[in-house]
Amino acid sequence: MKFNFTKKIFLNLLFVSSSILFLASCNNDDDASAVVEQNIATADLSKFDLSDGTDVNGGKVWSQTFTANTELNIGIFNFSHNGSQYWDGFTVTNSNDNTDHLNTDEGWFGSQYGTMPKGGADGEGTPFLVTYADITGPDDYLQKGEEITPKNFKSIVKINDIANKYKAKSVKLAISPWPYYGALNGDQYAKKFVKGDYFAVNIYGVSANNQITTEKPVKHYFVDFRNAVGNIPTTWQDVDLSALGEVKYLLFILETTDVGQYGPNTSAYFTMDKLKVEKL
Repeated sequence: MKFNFTKKIFLNLLFVSSSILFLASCNNDDDASAVVEQNIATADLSKFDLSDGTDVNGGKVWSQTFTANTELNIGIFNFSHNGSQYWDGFTVTNSNDNTDHLNTDEGWFGSQYGTMPKGGADGEGTPFLVTYADITGPDDYLQKGEEITPKNFKSIVKINDIANKYKAKSVKLAISPWPYYGALNGDQYAKKFVKGDYFAVNIYGVSANNQITTEKPVKHYFVDFRNAVGNIPTTWQDVDLSALGEVKYLLFILETTDVGQYGPNTSAYFTMDKLKVEKL
């Protein structure tokens, strides 16, 4: 009996000790995960209120899209926006419309707000950012150290947090219907893409003193027919921005091979979700 009693105490103590170590290990892992998450700032559109938004095909668009002197702030991020009779920069929508409006009564100008995935990265009909951006021809790049004036560009994101520094991390991007169908079939402005053509976005990091941070931008191809005509992706694509390093701004400029007498012909829209930066 004495032996069994002693053995029972020993086993109980062993169980308790193991449980404490297990719990401590779990708590450390949880704390580590929490720290990592606390250091990542994400432009979370899942809770963006579009209840008072303007009706558009397939959903609603931010109510202030056509209002002058309004700001689009999401968390620590300020998304450039210019509104009046027309708009440029960024706005928010939950439109699930990804159809071709070339031959409809309203045309593309009344249907600027879709994305080919039919909603944000959280699923069909969820909010996402759409932007009408600057666009250039091939090989027209900003240089490292070049000083810019942020307000002179259509699609630029500022980190509003002045107490901390951040480095670029990642973003999800998808093609808008207008340039998608333009590249696929051609339209009243754009030609049908052939071998050698592409449509891309160049993403620049910009420092607190308004200088370009890297030798090259991060480039993402929405349409890439450089080597052969192929499929155009219609899903959200993860884009790694870490090469841009420490940033105060992120600048987005489109690039196309379809350039005519009066400049680029490809429609200058694309869509964005889940922009992330990491606190240093």
